[in-house]
Amino acid sequence: MIKIIERGSIFNAPTMTNGMAAWPDITPINGGLVCTFSGYRRMHVGYDGHVMIAYARMANYWSMPQIFCKRFGADERDPGVCGDPRGGFFVTWFCGDFSLPKYHGQWCQHSNWKEPRKTTLATPHGCIWYKNAFHMLGVTGKSARIVFGKFDKLGKVEEVGEVPCDRSSKEWHWTEPHVAALSDPNELVGYIRREPSSKRDWVDHDSVLTIWQTLSSNGGKTWTVPTPTGIRGGPPHIAIAGDKRILTYAQREKPYSIRAEINGKTPEIIDDNIARMDHGYPATSQIGVDDFITVYYAARKKKWRTGIFYTIWKIA
Repeated sequence: MIKIIERGSIFNAPTMTNGMAAWPDITPINGGLVCTFSGYRRMHVGYDGHVMIAYARMANYWSMPQIFCKRFGADERDPGVCGDPRGGFFVTWFCGDFSLPKYHGQWCQHSNWKEPRKTTLATPHGCIWYKNAFHMLGVTGKSARIVFGKFDKLGKVEEVGEVPCDRSSKEWHWTEPHVAALSDPNELVGYIRREPSSKRDWVDHDSVLTIWQTLSSNGGKTWTVPTPTGIRGGPPHIAIAGDKRILTYAQREKPYSIRAEINGKTPEIIDDNIARMDHGYPATSQIGVDDFITVYYAARKKKWRTGIFYTIWKIA
């Protein structure tokens, strides 16, 4: 059981022309929190949108979001963020504007860098700090493979291992994975979103959006064939808090909701005040012994643009 403590918003401008915000992530840093998301958008898919960043000293008191990288503004999406124990934080994102080839593709930027750098791996919830380096279970470029990779100091990726997703059928698409390290430093657990390859099927039959699990016992060099978790929804975010494994995701079929599974038990409702299917991408961070914050995007009314919301909750 969980107990909801408080709900609020980090950015919400539902009637502003370019007020859409989506795809948040969150990380602890220096006793506070950092949230990234894509903001100043007119629509879900388009040629605008910046990587935005907001800070919090307390989980329910957020700064005014600012543009993280002012050079772009060309459909920047899925910004993931990871705290750096040496100082600062590391952001990865994807630029979807095909009309600007020099910008299109995967990017990364450390908060200590002056400019972003091109890279070869991306996923909405970004990296983890693992064995003294940033690692990611992400998606490569055109080949769209699910790869576990290590980022060097220049943002270049060294591939450590690949998840053997079943590609015998072109009907299904594997994407938007997330990974966490378990108590044994060589053990990793990854979750992957699987969806229909057809855009039409994705819109008409979103109930077939599912989450699959893969495991590694050798530091990400080899992975098990993904197996279904039985969860209808996605994409996944996995957080490890002591002996608790917290998997958060969006249920994108009615009744819409943000959900959390704790150690694989019955899903708990984080937020169900959600007006339409376009919502989700929740990410969770621990803020106390049994206290957590989950960030996500949603619209409170059908015709409103989506904003970035949070729920503070605890395990009862």
